[in-house]
This record gives sequence, C-alpha cells and structure tokens, in this order.
Amino acid sequence: MLARFTTAFLNYDVHAMMEMLAEEPVFTADGGGRVHTVMRSMKVYKGVLALLTSRRVLTRLRSRQWVPTRINGELQLALLDDGQITEVLCLELDSSGERIREVYLMVNPDKLRSIVVKAYEI
Repeated sequence: MLARFTTAFLNYDVHAMMEMLAEEPVFTADGGGRVHTVMRSMKVYKGVLALLTSRRVLTRLRSRQWVPTRINGELQLALLDDGQITEVLCLELDSSGERIREVYLMVNPDKLRSIVVKAYEI
C-alpha cells in the first residue's frame, strides 16, 4: 500500500487515490504550533481526495526523498530534504487492509527528532 500511495501521490493520480481511500478517510497534520500546516483534521472523502491530489497543496512533499522506514513498529514514510527528515507520513488502513482509513502528516520538528531513518524496500 505504501508503494501504491507514494506513486499515486507523487503523480497526482486521482483515480488511483480514489481506489485506495476508505469511504470516510481522515487527514490529520501535526505542526505542533511551530510549523504551518493544515489546521484541522479533514474528515470528508472529497476533501481528503482533493487535498492528496492537489497541485497546489502539499506540493513541497513531492520534492522530498521518500524513504520507507519503521515508525512505532510499522512501516511508514519518512520524507527527507538534503538528508534531513522534514516530515513523516503515516497511513492507517481499514480492517480489511485494502483501503486507507487515515493519513497522518507529522511536521512538528520536536517529534521528528526522535525518528531514526532506516530505509526498507516496499
């Protein structure tokens, strides 16, 4: 799912993203009050889809190096800029494991400091 999501996100692929998102997906971002990001969780299918496939929103994420790594014991995505971790993108799947129920974007530098990036194949 990480590989499919990464490809769809980087290519603004609306159709692929539609196939992956659960009926009621949630997008949450955490800037910790230190980094400007989406202020409130988005809980509407069309809104989450538009956010993830927008050519204007979250564009800086597409310029990062995407590295699958273990975060809290699960394989997720660390985003690096010039070798430094700048964001973490975590996906939570629904009970079937076939659809993305939640997308969590961490940009809070205080929380990112504790993450050790070790690349894994997906």
